[in-house]
Amino acid sequence: MLATPQRSRKLLRQVLSGLFFIAVCSTGSAELYIRFHYAAVMPRAPQPETGRIYPIPAQYGGIIYVNECDLKRRDFVDNTMGSATGVIVVLLIVAGISFGWFKEDEEARKRARFYNE
Repeated sequence: MLATPQRSRKLLRQVLSGLFFIAVCSTGSAELYIRFHYAAVMPRAPQPETGRIYPIPAQYGGIIYVNECDLKRRDFVDNTMGSATGVIVVLLIVAGISFGWFKEDEEARKRARFYNE
């Protein structure tokens, strides 16, 4: 059975919406975890013997020192995951405008007029 254009658009909308939800949830939770976890457990002074020599701003002000692996993890969440979420948002908006997903249908307008009178 071949997919109709309407079914294909609906599937695309579901896929993009799912990707958006997953990207926002994973990026947001990773960002919160890193910010609060690092602020709670990382030293506030450099520790060259453990490799914690890279300063980054901490939650609640101040500076904490992390090692290279922790710095790369934070940069990945901030830059890569944040950028990927932004790209998905742009794709969702462009597809939504192209396929008219954000337009209110005539039946909904009639119901709204009926209930507002």
